[in-house]
Amino acid sequence: MAEAVAALGLAASVLQFLDCGSRFVSQAWRIYKTGADGMEDVPNLQLMVQQLQEALADLQKNHTAGDSPGLAQLSEGCSRVARRLLESIDCLSIPQKGKKRHALKTAFMMAWKRDEIKALQQELDGFRNQLSLQLLTSLRQIASRSADEKEAVLRMLGAKTQELGRQIDMAASKQEAIGMSMLNFLTTNMSSAARGTYRDSLLQDLLLNIYQDRGVEAPAEIRDTAPTLSARCRWELEQKFLARLRFTGMEEREVQITEAYERTLQWVFKDPPEGYNRTWSNFRHFLESDTDNLYWITGKAGSGKSTLMKFIAYEPDLDLTVGTKPARTTKPSGLGPTTLSYQYLSRWAGEARLFTATFYFWNSGVRMLTTQAGLFRSILYQLLSQEPLLIRQVAASRWEALCFFGEDPKDMGESELRNMLMAAVRHLSRKGKVCLFIDGLDEFESDKTPARLIELVSELAKDVNSIKLCVASRPWLDFEDAFKERPKLRMENLTHQDIIHYVSSKLCSDPSFESLQSQHPDFAGELAGTIVQRSCGVFLWVHLVVTSLLEGMRSGDRVRDLHKRLDQLPERLEDLYEKILLSLDPMFLEDTARYFSIVRHSAEPVSILLLSYMDEDCPRYVLSQPIASLSEVDTQLRTDTMRKRLNHRSKGLLEVQQLPNMLAHATVQYLHRTVKDYIESDDAQKITKFAVGSSYDHNLSFCAGYLSLIKSLSKSRLWKAEFPWLVHQCLASAMATMPSSKDELLAVLDELDRTGIALAKEVVTNQVASGQFCEEVRLLLASGVWVLADGPTFEPAKLNYASLLLPAAFGRTFLSLAVKFGLADYVAAKANHGCLVQRAAIYTDKKISFGHKPNVRHAVWPLLLDAVLAVDVDPNMVNVLLTAGADPNFKVHGNPDHTPWVKAVEWAILRYRGYFSGTTSSRLSPYEKEASLVSVNITVDSGFQESFYDSAWLQTDWVQRSWAALYEGEWSHTEKIVFRKPDPNFLRKPPCRPVIRDMIDHGAAAKDIGNLGPVFPVWARTPYG
Repeated sequence: MAEAVAALGLAASVLQFLDCGSRFVSQAWRIYKTGADGMEDVPNLQLMVQQLQEALADLQKNHTAGDSPGLAQLSEGCSRVARRLLESIDCLSIPQKGKKRHALKTAFMMAWKRDEIKALQQELDGFRNQLSLQLLTSLRQIASRSADEKEAVLRMLGAKTQELGRQIDMAASKQEAIGMSMLNFLTTNMSSAARGTYRDSLLQDLLLNIYQDRGVEAPAEIRDTAPTLSARCRWELEQKFLARLRFTGMEEREVQITEAYERTLQWVFKDPPEGYNRTWSNFRHFLESDTDNLYWITGKAGSGKSTLMKFIAYEPDLDLTVGTKPARTTKPSGLGPTTLSYQYLSRWAGEARLFTATFYFWNSGVRMLTTQAGLFRSILYQLLSQEPLLIRQVAASRWEALCFFGEDPKDMGESELRNMLMAAVRHLSRKGKVCLFIDGLDEFESDKTPARLIELVSELAKDVNSIKLCVASRPWLDFEDAFKERPKLRMENLTHQDIIHYVSSKLCSDPSFESLQSQHPDFAGELAGTIVQRSCGVFLWVHLVVTSLLEGMRSGDRVRDLHKRLDQLPERLEDLYEKILLSLDPMFLEDTARYFSIVRHSAEPVSILLLSYMDEDCPRYVLSQPIASLSEVDTQLRTDTMRKRLNHRSKGLLEVQQLPNMLAHATVQYLHRTVKDYIESDDAQKITKFAVGSSYDHNLSFCAGYLSLIKSLSKSRLWKAEFPWLVHQCLASAMATMPSSKDELLAVLDELDRTGIALAKEVVTNQVASGQFCEEVRLLLASGVWVLADGPTFEPAKLNYASLLLPAAFGRTFLSLAVKFGLADYVAAKANHGCLVQRAAIYTDKKISFGHKPNVRHAVWPLLLDAVLAVDVDPNMVNVLLTAGADPNFKVHGNPDHTPWVKAVEWAILRYRGYFSGTTSSRLSPYEKEASLVSVNITVDSGFQESFYDSAWLQTDWVQRSWAALYEGEWSHTEKIVFRKPDPNFLRKPPCRPVIRDMIDHGAAAKDIGNLGPVFPVWARTPYG
């Protein structure tokens, strides 16, 4: 293993040279830029000579070390360039006195032409790419060794670094941290300022190469180099990967589905009686035989399809469970082995291993449950939980990233998830049998056609020998055409006896019906039959009718009243819902309509606690609400009261979904998909909108409700992720409020700011939390600064990180946050003329003796800079700030590279080049290309061009080429849509820098125009300048 460590030593020498080379290039551009009187960089050149000499010595010393021909060849190339650099600098005869620096600049420019500097940069970039590839090869070789050998490597790396006075931070579980240990070793000899930057840069390069190299499935030629891990490490990484697949609310629909009423639906596992063959294919036969591999359960809305699917998944085999139902886990992992379905499927699987998974589409809950991505994630989670060793085969690149670095930061797109699922099913079908149960195909994303799902189901069902699927949907024409030749059953044709049993049991178990039966036995005996006859097999209709009749009986309805009630109940569900809505007491109709509006407009299911606050007098309640945590007793009382109000006012059309003994975390949802469809219909909207009135603003209600939750947070939850999420939801709701709510909104936002200040001070006083903050963060919080980063948080780790890395990127005021969220009315009302705020920062006087504590000071900050630094620039917000006197050329701390105008151009170019979206401009959608130009909107008639002349970054060759492409490729189309005052010629007007005007005029000839400033590859890693 000594050879492996020696090779890493050579790689470290190469990295040290690349650092010197990059700094030489940046220094060269600065020398070109400075005037004759500004040659302040000569001492830096003298230091660079020393560093280059040391780097060259290390390269020559370690050249033959290790057993990597690729690294040796790379070392030779770096040594050659290092000697060339030293020779060129040596010829300059660097003076010790400033009076000769003008001559030095002239000599330097003669020795290093612009084209030569650009060529050097390209050569260094090539070396950097080669180094990343060689490091990945070395890392794979080390990771594939035995655990003892890897331990030896780690010990040798630690010894090496100790000799140099550094320590490698090795976790207890060393094997999965092997990659980070290597990066720490490679950057040991760098300065503390550069170490983190280069380590992160190398990490990103290595991850990029891993993702590009392996893709989803591991190529055969590199499977043998897969990392070796102990059982404990492998289990921990498997759990990390599975956690990436999970999403909030993954089991929500399954939990929400009503369980089958006792002694119903049992017919599904029995042989169909004579005469049912046309509408009922033998389901048990489907499970246990090779005859068919796709079964379709269909039926009317509300006929019980989802209940049947859940019944199939959980109905126990009484011979195995002795009458007890199988336990439900909060993490789905397929059908339990004690269920009837599993037992029948085991006959089909024979000696092969059986893998199962279930998924329930649901368009009234979390959005992920309506998407294919949600389907892929859930089924993958279940299948890979049953066979975790499969992860390295279906997600090879992600598994390797986890093994090397303990993290897998790349987002999982729908296309990748689909490929992973197909690969998983393919691998599992080779070693066993797979059966998938998918409910609610008709609840797939409402704006998408069923064709995509049908195609997916058909593709999964191609392997007729090893894969089975049971799917359920309404009898839409698309599904009829796709599944008409498959085994199937239709619910409403098969539940007649179940409905009779349900009605009889529900009625007979109620004391009010027993009284009616004793007085009017004939009517009571006919009632169940009448309900069943009118139900047309729709179980949901039966449930609502029985509930209505029992409510009448408990209210003292006579027989004629019950006759009338039953006769007036419509047979169509939609008509029944309208009947229920219109029968509400007018006193309560407004509340009910408001509840429906809240549930309808919420992106995610509304918690009952949030609804309880939104049910208060808005916004008066939240403005007078004290900032105090809500006790468990008060929480239970508030949520229980809200549940009662909801049940009484909505008549069961909205219901509370909760886990046992967790009412505070329960959500409010529609009783059924058909309720959602009805409430969103034009007829229902006319009723509910009339009831609440045109002045009701549900977004203002959301905004106030979220603020109430913030005010009631317990101290232990203040520095967790819940607080920033609530602030985000509050401000996102504020963005969408109606113009008529402006005054109330301003008051709520002022209260949010006041609450944030109070909570910041409270967090600092808390002993547990305050001990986790660094001194700078603690001082800022104590002074009432609660918006320390561009996303408000009290999480110590994030704030400590932000205090170090984001000091110049955000205004750290609530007004800055309002700018980010596009709250134009609030900013216009609260910002002063010029739109400048006092930004809190930490300063330490270096002249004061060691041990002097830092203190809080304030510096002027332009809100316009917050506006142009937003990922999604809001042109309306920019216009508001400019109208209020914002100066686009305001220099933050006097820095000409840090003005709103400079940052606007940077952001526009970065968007166009795909820096934020991870793609190139040629792959951007028209919308994204338009968005990339929103930043430049603020240039028109604003005097922004003035500061362009002084900005070194904007004079780089990379920026100039991008700007030209931006103009020539997209300008004429986009300026009509985005620009406040269209003027395609504004770049040609002075004082715009002539070099850009010349580039636009001459195109290809622009390559002859001067390039100044640092280069893109270095700058791109520090986007805040």
